[in-house]
Amino acid sequence: MRKLAMTDPLTGLLNRRSFLDECNRIAQTHKQTAVAIVDIDYFKSINDTYGHDAGDYALKEIANITQSICNEHGVVARLGGEEFAIVLVDKTPKDADLIFERLRDAINSAQFNYKADRISLTISTGVSYTMDSFEVDFSAYLSVADQALYEAKSIGRNQVCWQPGIR
Repeated sequence: MRKLAMTDPLTGLLNRRSFLDECNRIAQTHKQTAVAIVDIDYFKSINDTYGHDAGDYALKEIANITQSICNEHGVVARLGGEEFAIVLVDKTPKDADLIFERLRDAINSAQFNYKADRISLTISTGVSYTMDSFEVDFSAYLSVADQALYEAKSIGRNQVCWQPGIR
């Protein structure tokens, strides 16, 4: 029951509440943290073109890739819809950027086979960063990452954008 309450039933990733609980645990430490929101570009067109089962398949595949690249470095969760959240711990901005770019490139390069269709996907990522996570309000950092995500979307998608002044 506890696991069901903590995880997203479709992807098996942490859900929003469990993600914020993990962030609160991280906020009791003095660590560098990068907080990112990842959004699948043009996700609605996947559902409209191939159906909701294909959309669910895409979400699971994105979750698997994201977890395989980012999980050893921090926490990965599905916030809802086509949005995921990632916190990387003890990474410099340069190291975090390399990880987020590796994730973006892996998804951009993947061909998702769903029934007889090949589906190409891209992601946009917004990132906020702090040198010291002690007592950080991660909800506020998620909001900053969300603003950076909107910047990534507005300048063309399929890219990683950082909060102003950080990279």
